Amino acid sequence: HIFPAFFKFKGGKGVATTAGVMLACDVPTFFIIFVLYIGVFLLSKLVSAASIMSALMYPFILFELNKLLPESLRVPGFCVLLAMAISVIVVVKHIENIKRILNGTEPKTQLFGKNKAENTKSESIQSKKSLHDEEDQ
Repeated sequence: HIFPAFFKFKGGKGVATTAGVMLACDVPTFFIIFVLYIGVFLLSKLVSAASIMSALMYPFILFELNKLLPESLRVPGFCVLLAMAISVIVVVKHIENIKRILNGTEPKTQLFGKNKAENTKSESIQSKKSLHDEEDQ
């Protein structure tokens, strides 16, 4: 998914693939990370911030959850190492997003309400209205 040979090794950022593997291999960790992802997204409105934070927390949550679970439900130790590697890869693939977040230019996602075209139209109407209000005074 991240480095497909058929597309000259240019692919996605690995978030969806990581989530799919997590869901298939470790359901409790997936649900904790999913709740974290939703929380960060709702607070920041940035999909990339939610993805980065989830990737960073993945190995830590896996490690801590592993200590709490009974022996029969624990994942092998090498899975934590793999989670660390996955975390690094996902964060590295998001470097441009991180730069935009720091610059304040990363586009926010709005789930509900007006879309971008409606916001632009609404702002245009508001500015015309305020000009008319100023002329009337």
